[in-house]
Amino acid sequence: MNLHQIPVRWRLFGVLFLLSFLSYLMRQNIHVAGELMMPELQLSELEMGWIYASF
Repeated sequence: MNLHQIPVRWRLFGVLFLLSFLSYLMRQNIHVAGELMMPELQLSELEMGWIYASF
């Protein structure tokens, strides 16, 4: 095994972990902001459900 490959794997792991965490954070934020977004964007509960499901 090449010693250069080990740090690349850990960097890739770190990037994937960060992206996964950001995705989770965005999913939580969209649910909190959804109540304020619905009247402003004139969305029904069904349409907001589709938006929630997309995250």
